Amino acid sequence: MRLLQLLNVVAMAMPHATAMPAPALEQRGTLMSAAQFNFLPFNLTNVGMECTRPNATAEMYDCELRFDWHDPNSVKENDITSCTCINKWSWDGYTTSPGQKNTYGADFSICLRDLPTFFEMRFSGFNSTQDFDLEIAHHYTDSENFSVPWNHPTTFATPSLHLPIIKREDTILRLYEAGPIYVNITGVSD
Repeated sequence: MRLLQLLNVVAMAMPHATAMPAPALEQRGTLMSAAQFNFLPFNLTNVGMECTRPNATAEMYDCELRFDWHDPNSVKENDITSCTCINKWSWDGYTTSPGQKNTYGADFSICLRDLPTFFEMRFSGFNSTQDFDLEIAHHYTDSENFSVPWNHPTTFATPSLHLPIIKREDTILRLYEAGPIYVNITGVSD
């Protein structure tokens, strides 16, 4: 009976633990759980990854991840609600951790910057081209739902993506998902 009570307590705590963004985002202002807001999910479409190498004996692939990103939460005062993200790196075809054999960056890269609005992304985990995690953030102005000085929120999400392979040959690996892929916002900061 006590074990069942303990499991119920753990289960009740789980949503609160998973509602916060990954630790890498904690340095970005005051983070709040997105659960207290009524955010619609980000929409990712045309998610594609392509890795190519000049010939079958070349050690490294040149890879590119590209996707279109729309935030339906942007209010009328924002002219920019969507962008295209592109991230390029080199990969040996096997290594999952960042380094010389897999050069994806741990830092955020800007997808679009038109201040005060910006969209940015980074890899937070990479198991393969078919299975990887991102952290994405959108900073914008919102005077309708937030008050000064907090009217420039940054919303965060941590999607885990699983892309189907559409072409695999000795010199090319192409993956694509048309979407939309709906990504729940997991945190917001000022």
